[in-house]
Amino acid sequence: MIKKLPIIIFIAILLTGFGMRLYGISTNHSFWSDEAYIAAMARSIIAGEKGLIEAVRVQDYQPLHLLFVTASMALFGISEWSARIGTVVMGSIGIIFAYLLAAKISTREGGLLAAFLFAFSQLNLSNSTQAKQYAAIQTLLLAIFYLFHVLVTLENKNKKKYFVIHAIIIALCTISTLLHFIGIVSWVSYLAFILVEYRKAIIKNLTIKNVFIAVVTAIILGLILKIPLIIKIFLGSSIKETFFTYNHLTYFRELFWRNYGFITLPAIFGILFVPKKFKSATYAVVVYTVILSYLWIFKHYTHNIRYAVPLFGILFVYFAVFWSRVGEDVFKGKVWITCLLVAIILYGGGYKFVRKPATYYSPNADFAADVQNANYKKAYVFLDNNFSNLSDYVVYTDFVQFHLYYSGGKAPDAIFMKPHTAGLKYGEKSVLPVTNTPIYTTLNQFLELKSKQPKGLLIVEDWESILPEVIKQYAKKNLKLEYRVESLEVSPTDKWPIEIYSWGMEEK
Repeated sequence: MIKKLPIIIFIAILLTGFGMRLYGISTNHSFWSDEAYIAAMARSIIAGEKGLIEAVRVQDYQPLHLLFVTASMALFGISEWSARIGTVVMGSIGIIFAYLLAAKISTREGGLLAAFLFAFSQLNLSNSTQAKQYAAIQTLLLAIFYLFHVLVTLENKNKKKYFVIHAIIIALCTISTLLHFIGIVSWVSYLAFILVEYRKAIIKNLTIKNVFIAVVTAIILGLILKIPLIIKIFLGSSIKETFFTYNHLTYFRELFWRNYGFITLPAIFGILFVPKKFKSATYAVVVYTVILSYLWIFKHYTHNIRYAVPLFGILFVYFAVFWSRVGEDVFKGKVWITCLLVAIILYGGGYKFVRKPATYYSPNADFAADVQNANYKKAYVFLDNNFSNLSDYVVYTDFVQFHLYYSGGKAPDAIFMKPHTAGLKYGEKSVLPVTNTPIYTTLNQFLELKSKQPKGLLIVEDWESILPEVIKQYAKKNLKLEYRVESLEVSPTDKWPIEIYSWGMEEK
């Protein structure tokens, strides 16, 4: 029984982590805008309104994510639950690889501690209950790193297994990249691993024929993974813009030091404590961490936490490696004492870790306003109940994503955005390519359109959103407020009010 105890504990952690994630999507609470966008696209494919190839071309930075959500909604029906269940599963699988990787580097107890952190992290729970792909990328990354460590310890004579593992790594890197462009960084870590682990063999076999084969393979793979598009996105008009387009260093410090310093610092020491036999795999982990950190600080247009989610999987694993090493040195091999104490302290404190299941895990627990989790679903239920035939009116808003899903696929008649958000100058007009919806930027344009329409609705996100503030204030003073919803039912204290205004409805 004592020998089986670690297995029992791991299964308990895994099932509890899965259960908490599953419970977190049980209420079918409203999508936020990015979730709604991918779900609307998936539903249009299922309904035959949009061709699969056309939809994938539109979602060129996340084609596989679109396919997974589409498959899930086709299998389980059209709902928020269906769109999110795949992320729940992938986030739960990450618990397994957190355990395997930490146990491979350190001890079984270290593996259990890593699985515990991964399973009950507030950040992981929130990202594992959204119809987004970052939890899946985090899981795939840990699987790739685990296979790096397996390769290091694999006997040379087992060549078949050797090539199979490399094939699996290539497949995982490909899947990660097709889920989202940030997955390309996994290829960089794979290249770093190969160059360090096999440098002697590479030099020995550096022939013209082998170089030619490698180049052709890289070109073919690069076209499949849309590397030219990624490079185009990366490049700017100047050297400074290319490498330092933004500066989110302050936010990076706030996130990884002020909020998670108690995890980050031990994790850094944990990397230093990794046995020398894993040197090449550790280099790959460090390269990935540095590259993704650089992209998050200087290249991502926002400092949203979701882009940094893969880094937290790394931190949790090496945090556990550190405390496993402390247990070996301080308690002379009784690692379970240290790991158990750390787990009890983290769980008892409840800081950044969840102690009981909830129907919602806020993505704003670390950064206020990181995700605008407004109750679009309830707002559109009101529209359906009170304005049953929306085709009789024009509908204006500031964003197309949530409208596409909750209005049944119908695009708004026009959207109004702040000029810099739309990439336009003040007073300029444009068209949103996905839906051919006209984009406007000024109050005068709104008033001109409104004067031509006897009846209409304006949906206002009542926070510092991308709707021009002057239009919002005009609506508050001159239009009729039909409805206001403050927040999600599952998150009443995180307020993101939505207002629906009308004109010409006096005799509706």
